[in-house]
Amino acid sequence: MIEKKDGLSQENELCLRVKEQIRKETAHGTKSALSLDFHDKTGFADGQYCLVELLPLLRTLSTLLQSARPMLPEDVMVQSEASQAIQLGQIHITDIYDEVTRLLEESGEESLEAVTAKLQQAYERMGQEQVQPEQGYDELYHALLEIAAYGLSEAVPKLDRQCTPETITELRFQANEVIALLHKKIAAARSNLQHVSNETNPREKWEALVELVQLVFGRSFKIFPGFTLLNASVLNSAADRETLLGEDQEFAKEEWLQGVALVRSQVNRYNELAVLREAFNVKDQGKMLRIMQLPHGESPWIACHLPGEELTNGDTLSLALELTGPLTSAHSYVGMVIDEWQEFLPDKQAKTGVAFNYNQPNSEAPQVLLLTVSPQETGHWQWEDLMATIRETMDLAKKRAVDPELIKNSPLAHFLPVIAGPINDQDLYPVVDFAKNIKAPVEKNP
Repeated sequence: MIEKKDGLSQENELCLRVKEQIRKETAHGTKSALSLDFHDKTGFADGQYCLVELLPLLRTLSTLLQSARPMLPEDVMVQSEASQAIQLGQIHITDIYDEVTRLLEESGEESLEAVTAKLQQAYERMGQEQVQPEQGYDELYHALLEIAAYGLSEAVPKLDRQCTPETITELRFQANEVIALLHKKIAAARSNLQHVSNETNPREKWEALVELVQLVFGRSFKIFPGFTLLNASVLNSAADRETLLGEDQEFAKEEWLQGVALVRSQVNRYNELAVLREAFNVKDQGKMLRIMQLPHGESPWIACHLPGEELTNGDTLSLALELTGPLTSAHSYVGMVIDEWQEFLPDKQAKTGVAFNYNQPNSEAPQVLLLTVSPQETGHWQWEDLMATIRETMDLAKKRAVDPELIKNSPLAHFLPVIAGPINDQDLYPVVDFAKNIKAPVEKNP
């Protein structure tokens, strides 16, 4: 039995379907308890791998597909020309639209309406007295598995095939929830299908169709449309240019891929997948990336070191593609975009300006200069003496803060504002002695 650390618990959908196939092809009945060992390679030939060995490859591929997006015509065109592809709408969605319509229409054994009705019938039969519990359980179990094949994970049976009163109750409850969900999805999808049918713009029709499909099958469901290349000849010319990678750049693509993989998670997954494809000898595992650069010219690949003053000006599109052969505008192509980003290459020389954030200087020159003298000749200032001088200065300034306009009509206008200053009769420090301006001598206090 596989432990959960391998990601292959016995209750997942893969295990349930493998067990059903074993029961179908062997004599194991529904009451037989099966346990799968995905490590066992008994009877395997050389070059064949068990599922546990393939898990790293499968997980990387699954993550890569879920994170990728469908390729569209403008993805292989420079930005200034991409609007032409959008306007022409060279996207082929007729087959996808027909398939979605077939699934949502009322007739047809494979339509959602038909499989929902089948599940409803199995649900109702399971509660009838003339139906044996094991038979009803088996029918409802298979009906849920059939619904789950449409991408509805909610329909995957949460129980094994052991038929007990408890499992019957739980399976009926799950089936009832799935039936309600399907009716809701079908009603909403048919409403959106009419909107898709009425849309005439190919691009908007495609976007509406994607919304419709994900409404039914979930946001993780991916569809990849076919499209026609508008610049196939240009791409072929760009792919055949031998001087694109420059001189002495035999391993330029490999070095670029390994370097970008360090900072781009999707490219890192692709790089891991390439290693795993080679390790498992997957078909086309040696397929190399084809490097193209548009506009097509003589400039070296923008991802390589550009010698001298050679810099690519304007919009430049660099493509790294896996191709099956030469491109032509007569065929329809399907592809996916694994990763994309924009970069700006700075010029080798440029005139620049530097700005600093600093306080703006006042527009007026200073009106006051405070000259302080240490009260004691010690060769240096004492902090408390300096702070006392500043505090005294502030106190004296407040006494002069009365505006003449405020006191001009007051009896004190003849005396205020006054000049205040310290008095020192022992000549310990310089002062302004106003007493010398008085004719009559000032008697000193005894």
